[in-house]
Amino acid sequence: MADEIDRTQEVSEVYESAMLKQRIKNATVLPEFRHTCEDCGRVIPARRRKANPSATRCIECQIIFESGGNT
Repeated sequence: MADEIDRTQEVSEVYESAMLKQRIKNATVLPEFRHTCEDCGRVIPARRRKANPSATRCIECQIIFESGGNT
């Protein structure tokens, strides 16, 4: 059981590290080119960016984020 928990923790840490690297990469891009979701990496649709210019997540990931879930 402990090995399974350790493996889950390891996978979680790798995922968190990858997401942090993506967020840092996105933060260094000029604002007009910040069109990718910080969680899934997909393009944030123009309609969403127009409705919410400060959006950093696509609508699907934002819903998950606000519900307290993980992407």
